[in-house]
Amino acid sequence: MSQPHNQDWFIKAVLNELKLKTDFVISLKMALGEKDKNRPDSISEIGTRLKTLENTLKFRLSILSPDRKGAWFRAASATSSPFKESMYTESVLSIYDDDKVAFVRKGLINCWNSKSLLSYPLKSSDQCLWKILLTINFELNQIDNFSPNQPPLTSLPECLPPSLESRSLRAFMSNVKAELITHQQKLATCYASLLSSSEKFWQRQALDFTSKPNSRTTKDSWQQFNQQDDFQYSSRKSSTLHRPKLKNSADLEALKFMGFSDFPDFGQLKQKYHQMALEMHPDRPMGNELRFKLLNRCYKHLMKTIQDVI
Repeated sequence: MSQPHNQDWFIKAVLNELKLKTDFVISLKMALGEKDKNRPDSISEIGTRLKTLENTLKFRLSILSPDRKGAWFRAASATSSPFKESMYTESVLSIYDDDKVAFVRKGLINCWNSKSLLSYPLKSSDQCLWKILLTINFELNQIDNFSPNQPPLTSLPECLPPSLESRSLRAFMSNVKAELITHQQKLATCYASLLSSSEKFWQRQALDFTSKPNSRTTKDSWQQFNQQDDFQYSSRKSSTLHRPKLKNSADLEALKFMGFSDFPDFGQLKQKYHQMALEMHPDRPMGNELRFKLLNRCYKHLMKTIQDVI
């Protein structure tokens, strides 16, 4: 009869596998916002907002004309639609200067493509339909890429690592994936509709601006607006990102732990996190569970701090 201690390796292997599954489920629950039984999870909550956005665009875009400039920057009446409570009343766009047409256009398109709000070209404190759409896009991407150490949710459960394989988890992941993809497709349709209508308005706005007596551009301004804005947009994107300026003790601790002297942008932060996570993960030869947990806390703190100023 073998001694009990000879089976320690097997017990440790089982416990380690269970821990990996537990950590994965905890990360997934955090991403889905399932902290309160009385509140809907993140995907369901986004689905409700997305339905409201669909109703809003279907009604509002059908009555908006490129010639009515004021209507694009004016909030709608809560009683003016057949959808009542299920329609947003925010304006389509928030106010900007007429000479910033192409700058705004490029910024909004870039936000959509990058699934980020860092280069949002309008006043961040003003809510509008474009801001609502881009925020949902950002949040869906955050849920999809819920963990730097795991594949995107939309690639699961097919890409689920063998160590995490289980029948119940596979079934749950299939449902989450289907719902997430459905939301992404609906949002893409909303984006295409909003962009198409906005393009017509922007072209008219650019032509109206260049027809003013004091305008310094020519009649073929739409192309020139885009060329002129290439420099303006790239300059703002590189030099005036919305980053926090003041640092509290928690900021300083997180920055020091992750090796930053100042607040990074999202790309730099994620790249640094990936690099450090590979070194500190408990499953790595030189890994350290305590330092890995501290890394996650610092990463989440900096991510929230940077996002809060957008």
